[in-house]
Formats: sequence, C-alpha cells, structure tokens
Amino acid sequence: MYKQRVRQAGKSVTGVGSDKLKKRRVPATPDPGLKRYWDLRSADYHEQTGIDHGVYRSVVEYLSRDGIFLPGDAVLDIGCGPGTYALLFSMNAVLVTGIDLSEGMLSKMIEAAATEGIKNIRPVCTSWEKFKTKKSYDLVFSSFCPGINDVGALLRMEERSRRSCCCITSGNASQMLPVDRLWELLTGERVLYDPSDAMYLYNILYFSDRSPSLRSFKYEIMISVPSEKLVSGFIAYFEMYMDMDRHKRTIIKNYVASISSNDLYKATGRDTLNVITWDK
Repeated sequence: MYKQRVRQAGKSVTGVGSDKLKKRRVPATPDPGLKRYWDLRSADYHEQTGIDHGVYRSVVEYLSRDGIFLPGDAVLDIGCGPGTYALLFSMNAVLVTGIDLSEGMLSKMIEAAATEGIKNIRPVCTSWEKFKTKKSYDLVFSSFCPGINDVGALLRMEERSRRSCCCITSGNASQMLPVDRLWELLTGERVLYDPSDAMYLYNILYFSDRSPSLRSFKYEIMISVPSEKLVSGFIAYFEMYMDMDRHKRTIIKNYVASISSNDLYKATGRDTLNVITWDK
C-alpha cells in the first residue's frame, strides 16, 4: 500500500503505521444528560473555550483555497453548536444545514444569524446518530463533535456527501486537562486515549483506501470562568457518566478551588486544530 502524505502546519509527513489504529479509551457512552450538558454550556460557550475566533476564519479560508468548500455549496454542519462555522459558511454557501442536539446551542446560532441578516441557515435539533435525510450535500463538515468517533460515523459522513468531507479535532489529546484529572479523582482510572484524536481518525480513512489530508492550525487560548460556573459545568458533565453523590460533588468543588484564584479559573496557552479532509 502506498503511503499517503499528510500536510501538517505547512510540512509533509508520512502516514503512521497500523499500530496507531488502536481505539483510544474513553468513558462509556453518556446518557441523555448530554443534551442538558450542552444546553448549559450554550450560554457562553465561546467564552468557556477561550479560542481566538481568527482560527475559525483561517480554517474556512483554507477549505475554500483547497477546493473543499466552494461558492454555492450546500453544507451539512454536524454538531454545529452556536454556529461557529455555519455562520462563516453561510457567506458563500447556498444553504447550511446545522444539526445539534442542544436547543440552547441552536438558539444561539439562530440569534446570531438574525443579527447578521443571514437567511440561508437551517437548524435541525437532533443528534448525528438520529439524523435522517435522503438529501446529499457538497460538503459534510464536523468540528469537535463527540458523535464522530469511529468508522461508522465517518462512513455516514461520506454517505451524505456528494463531494467532500471535513472533520476537525483538537490537538490536546496528549495533555492532561482539568476534566481528565477530575476523571482520575472520581473513578481512580486515567483517561489514556481520546477517540477523536486526529491520527486515529486519519488512519481509519488511510487504511480504508481513502486519500485524506491533514492540516494543523495553531491558536491562542485565554479562558476566564467563575469557579462556581466551572463547578456546575463539571457536575453536569460527569452526571452523564455516573451518579453524582455529595462526596463526588465535594471532590469537584475542592479540585476547582485548587486551580482557581479569587473564585476565578483562568488559563492561557496554545493549542492546535487538526483539520482532516477527504473526497469521496
């Protein structure tokens, strides 16, 4: 089998071996609390992620230059959230269908579209697993969507595409994030792997005889969240995976207090968006 070339931060590297196809271990599939969690985060999602919005524009510009996204395209945005990319696609697309299971996230997108006079965005409140349509789209797109994490999910993206697909993941899989540390404290188990890791998804495509490309974008992070809000967010997140008794809630409160100052959690740094694209 030939070795696919990967474009990463302006450099070409060689696709890695089959040992990298091992699925990264994560907690069990969450219950319907997933919707409640994302509704809770929708109020100030961008402030909580702390991502410089310039990187989103850079990604869309790259997709346009590379012929992945073309003027007049019909776009399907899976897990569209508050319209981070859907609003940018709408400037040149004929129609953007944004699906998300969170009504709160979709409300934010609808509000932003109305403010900007955008009328070619169609919101659909559902999960990717339950999304039913016979329509096809020029570009099927997903960014940080928990539902895009295995072979079946990637193949479903292809099924709905008549030309191109794009899947974006974070570059922080090797870092110990606060949520990972809390998982250790609450369960005694370490989260060693992340199924949305770029090379895991890239190699699914690579060893399925596709010709994927990978491009990385660096960006700045600046997070400032009240400790109380961080605690409530973590509790909502872990309620998807376990019963949150008083002891577990205390562990979360104490941990957040340990990483906060004056009742405020702040974090700065740099991270990476990994953009995987491929054609049918």
